[in-house]
Amino acid sequence: MVEDETILIREELLELLTKEKLNNSQKAKIMNLIDKDDTATENEKERFMLYYGLNINGRKPLRFKQIAQIYGCSDSAIRNSVYSMKRKLLKYTDTKDNLIVKNIINECRMEMNNSGEKNKGSSC
Repeated sequence: MVEDETILIREELLELLTKEKLNNSQKAKIMNLIDKDDTATENEKERFMLYYGLNINGRKPLRFKQIAQIYGCSDSAIRNSVYSMKRKLLKYTDTKDNLIVKNIINECRMEMNNSGEKNKGSSC
């Protein structure tokens, strides 16, 4: 049951990332979680962060093809790296990490509710 809840929390986080809903502080927290993952390669981490625009300098998310050009490899290699990191992110079970992710999600929900935006494009 706890594992199911953890997966749902992580999936919601991925949805917020996809919709570009995180502010710089929230992005930094997620980047820290990803950075400390010792099961992922540096390429997986970097490509995941580029794909979801996880940086604090306002850079927009990049497409697989754009990232592939940076790394000099195929789109499918980038896709595999990003999906691999997503799977690893969904498997995190650390209670402290889950609390961080829950707090980020709750912050986003509150900011979206306060702005009257449920599923539109402003970041939280």
